[in-house]
Amino acid sequence: MIIKLLIAIISGIGLGISLFFGIYLLRIKKVQNTILGILLIVLTLRITKSVFYNYIELPVFIKNLGLAANLAVGPLLYIYGCSLFIKTRIQLKSVIFHFIPSFIYVIFCDDIPNEINSNFWKLSYSFILVHSFSYVIASLFISQKRQITVNKKVREWYILLVLALCLVWVVYALIFIKLIPVYSAGVVAFSILMFIILFLAFDRKGIFDKNYKEKYLNSNITIEDGEVHLNRIRKLIEEDNLYLDPNLKLASLSSRLNLSPRDISMIINKHANKNFASFINEYRIKKAKEFLSTSHPNTKILAIALDSGFNSLSSFNVAFKSFTKSTPSEYRLKNITRIVS
Repeated sequence: MIIKLLIAIISGIGLGISLFFGIYLLRIKKVQNTILGILLIVLTLRITKSVFYNYIELPVFIKNLGLAANLAVGPLLYIYGCSLFIKTRIQLKSVIFHFIPSFIYVIFCDDIPNEINSNFWKLSYSFILVHSFSYVIASLFISQKRQITVNKKVREWYILLVLALCLVWVVYALIFIKLIPVYSAGVVAFSILMFIILFLAFDRKGIFDKNYKEKYLNSNITIEDGEVHLNRIRKLIEEDNLYLDPNLKLASLSSRLNLSPRDISMIINKHANKNFASFINEYRIKKAKEFLSTSHPNTKILAIALDSGFNSLSSFNVAFKSFTKSTPSEYRLKNITRIVS
């Protein structure tokens, strides 16, 4: 009796957190928050069914509505990710098909069999678990999209949210295959993870603000604008062949881009995932590979290094080996062999 009371208290707190956080997000006029708020409210409904299922026998339509909610959580999680990481605007007609299984359970909630020992229920619940884990995989994949620039805190928050929901489904899967004999373990896992999610959300509360734009440290440039500036940097370097200048420095780009050397360095580090030297050397190595593939075999490597923007043979050899895993001579020999064959 005490254990059941404790479970009821823990689950009640978890459901309260989820419902309160969901309603709070709906009050903030922001698309991403609206989707997340709906997700949390739907998840609350699904877990509420599990709480009552521990204590009373539920009508079949209530149990099926709980499964319908479960089938809606995965798509909402994925669509929330799309709203964060994909450039195109979310359109209802483009996402509605994700909810077809959920709609089927809602429409036929009185008719779909839901007896725990029936073969149909075992098959249908297996489908629901596969459906949920498929959306976990899709959500993790979408979090790596680079169509728009998303700051580290947002990406970390989303991945942690996905993993938290995945863990809840893992617990329910283990209950389903009877490796966990206590059904209430799913509710307890959900409640504990709600505590964790609330803490993570509070630690990153700024990302839920309507006008949230994170800036680089000690800079007036927002991270959201960083990709635009990176494209400007690339365009300038490529169109004017600036990488061929062995004395090219951040200061040389600063005046032409109207950006401070520090801002240019941060933009390249953040959005190109490399430092300035590696960023420029990538262009130089690409040019050197063209020379090595097309120049006369007797052309000295030093001449190619200098023509590619390097100021010494030693720095060229080190950079070339770092980018291609072979020496310039080896690279030229392989390309000559390939052309001959």
